[in-house]
Amino acid sequence: MRWSVPEYVVSRMDHEGYVEPPMTSSDTYPDYIAQEVQKTVEAVQSHQNVNTFTFGFITDTHYAVRLKPTHQIRARRYLNAFREIAKRAHVEFLAMGGDHVNDGDKQYKSDCFRGLRAELDGIRYFPANGNHDDNSIWDDNFIPADVATQHLTREERYVLFYNHVPSQGGKINRKAPGLYYYVDNADVKVRSIFLDTGDIPYIFDNGKLRYLHQGTYAFSQEQLDWLTDTALKFDEPGWTVVLFGHVPPVLRGVDDDEDISHLNILQDILKAYKEGGSCSVEKGAGSDFHQKVEADFSGYHRAEIACMMLGHMHTDHTVVHDGIRYIETGCGIMYTGSKHNLPRKDGTASEILFDIVTIDPVKRTIHLARAGAGEDREFTY
Repeated sequence: MRWSVPEYVVSRMDHEGYVEPPMTSSDTYPDYIAQEVQKTVEAVQSHQNVNTFTFGFITDTHYAVRLKPTHQIRARRYLNAFREIAKRAHVEFLAMGGDHVNDGDKQYKSDCFRGLRAELDGIRYFPANGNHDDNSIWDDNFIPADVATQHLTREERYVLFYNHVPSQGGKINRKAPGLYYYVDNADVKVRSIFLDTGDIPYIFDNGKLRYLHQGTYAFSQEQLDWLTDTALKFDEPGWTVVLFGHVPPVLRGVDDDEDISHLNILQDILKAYKEGGSCSVEKGAGSDFHQKVEADFSGYHRAEIACMMLGHMHTDHTVVHDGIRYIETGCGIMYTGSKHNLPRKDGTASEILFDIVTIDPVKRTIHLARAGAGEDREFTY
């Protein structure tokens, strides 16, 4: 179904369903959130010691401006909750797992990014690119047009939501240009690697995009080279790696109907890296998604891979593949339109949903303290 811009905005995004239910209060830090903060702080502090590394993780916030005040107010609730937790526990940053803002025409999408960035003021945050974030779906599904004009290029997304990363300590690859980077916390020797699971080729056929990121996921050759040649290399032993992304690059055992064929090369790389061997793999030869990796991980210091943090599926889930744990977290937006969504209820702490993750490289444990809907989780690696 194609919509005109006015029709789409009037529809309140109902075609996607990312519309929050009505709320009974406009309070941005109600008592039930404050109580949830106290519980979460206690859970986090009980797992922290001099060796641990703690960060926040929120994903699929689908933040919106101008449509209804619920998006802004509930965003302030979860961000105020995070600010308070970060102040009372030692939390390094907030990682964001993609699908940051809601869909709309290019101007509206850009305004949503600006609005969310304003809401994040004062928070050290690092985003991963989501499948909704380039807005390419609008170049095909909603606005009748012969030329693709509604998507956000990587450069535009960088300016809107990533250009603070270098000043916050992120080593971002700007040569490609890319939206992938890493952040080091040298005091505890933890490197956070943010991958772009939507690093697709932007190719135009008679003015239209050949591929839409909405349903096409990939790692570019440039990103794979950067990962093997730079991000996974260390000059000394004792480091731990945490990976971040949006679309799971592994089969999950449930709803495995999405094409991850341009992502699963990551499995080959991480398996070889974990085992200290070599990786020689080529996929998609002769296609727009040609990937070739020749890497030998035996000749330098390797880090321990703790886990990969992901979003996209709007639910809590975890799977271990080749000894690597992939952890998914439910959606930040109070959205209940999928069978996988955790129960949410207005006027309760379940309005919010994010994790405070504490990694102990000595005990080799990962503890996720849930703020809001859902339960705490704990894993070993």
